[in-house]
Amino acid sequence: SSSSSSSSSYSPSSASMMDQRNVILLEKLEAAAEDNLTFVVYEYINFCDESFDKYLNEKIANLPTEQEKQKLGRVRYEINSARQNKLKVADNLLRDILQAGGNSSDFQLKQMEAKLQMHLRKSEIDMAFMVVLQLNIEDAHNSNATMAVQIMQHMQTLIHEYQDEIVSPPVRLMRMLVREEDPYV
Repeated sequence: SSSSSSSSSYSPSSASMMDQRNVILLEKLEAAAEDNLTFVVYEYINFCDESFDKYLNEKIANLPTEQEKQKLGRVRYEINSARQNKLKVADNLLRDILQAGGNSSDFQLKQMEAKLQMHLRKSEIDMAFMVVLQLNIEDAHNSNATMAVQIMQHMQTLIHEYQDEIVSPPVRLMRMLVREEDPYV
């Protein structure tokens, strides 16, 4: 049988995989007892992406009773709290790494690099850290803090290089292409 293909890259099979993942994730979060919901959410927070947020919001909107809505609302609250906590941890981690470099007039780049490498090896550099780092780069750029921008961009490059080394060659190529700014590449 032949089927017409759409120009969209979002295929039914990828949609159903995403739906299945969201259903399973919500089941795990709903199964958590009230007293350990925070722990379970923190364990699965990296899987709670935009598609899951949309799924959860639709699920809450379609529930018939206020009691059911409140139960899932508690899950949504815990997810948002976990995200906020991860951003605070990432902010403190960035501050810690930058402070390893000394004061603004006497940056010790090698000390910062060593501290960053230690956190990379411990797998403490996550998406929240990358978000905080990018926001700080933008703030420093807007404040015309050229040295701070250069240092944090250097950190970002080191992180990308480290992550590129630990993935398979096809994934490495994809990561490099996504970061490429030249539209012809």
